[in-house]
Amino acid sequence: MNAPRRCHLLAAVVALMFVGSSFWLEAQPQSSIQPRELIFLAMEPVQALHIDGFELTETFDPATFERHDYIRGPQESRPREFYHHSRGISVALSPDHKFLFVDDNYTTKLSKLVIVDLTSLKQTDVSSDAVATYRREANMGRRDFANARALSLSPAGDKLLVEVRVTYLDASTAEEATKESALYPPRQYVVNVGSGKVGESLMSGVAPEHWY
Repeated sequence: MNAPRRCHLLAAVVALMFVGSSFWLEAQPQSSIQPRELIFLAMEPVQALHIDGFELTETFDPATFERHDYIRGPQESRPREFYHHSRGISVALSPDHKFLFVDDNYTTKLSKLVIVDLTSLKQTDVSSDAVATYRREANMGRRDFANARALSLSPAGDKLLVEVRVTYLDASTAEEATKESALYPPRQYVVNVGSGKVGESLMSGVAPEHWY
C-alpha cells in the first residue's frame, strides 16, 4: 500500500496544483487586520538593511551554515549581535524603536516569532504559547502543523496581536486536506510582549478594533 500523500496548506483560500506524486494547496494569506505597524524585511548576508537609522547586517559561515545577525543604532559606534540561526529570518522594528521582531523559519514546516529588547538584547518567544493554545483549542492532529504571524503591536507596546493558522496537514488526498482545513480556521491571540504568554484568545478569529 502506498504511503499517505501529504498535503500542504498555506492559507484558507486554496488553489489546487499537482506536482509529481503529491498534492499541494497554495494561496495568499488573508486577514481582516493588516500589520500596518510591523513591516518585515528579509535578512541577507550580502546586503545590509537600513531601517529608521538602524543598520542590520548578517554573516554566514558556509562550513557550518550558521548565520549571525547584528544591529547598530544611530548613536552606536559598533554593531551588537542580536540573533543567530541556520536558515533564514525576517525582521521588523517596532515604531518606538524599543523592540526588534524576528520571524525565524527554523525548519521547513515550523517558524517562530521572537521579540528582541534592543536595550538588553533579551529574547522572548511570542509565538509558542499562541500556537500551543491554538492546537489545544482546535484539537489538532500531532502530524499537522500550525504557525503564527505578527499582525499588530498595541500603542503602549506591551501587547502583540498574532494570528495562528494551519500551514501543513497530513492527509491522503488534496480533497481530504481541503475538507480538513475547514476544521481549523485561523484564530487571533493577544500576547503579552514581556512574557510571551497568551493574554486573550479571540475565538471568533477576528479581533475587535480596540483589541489592546
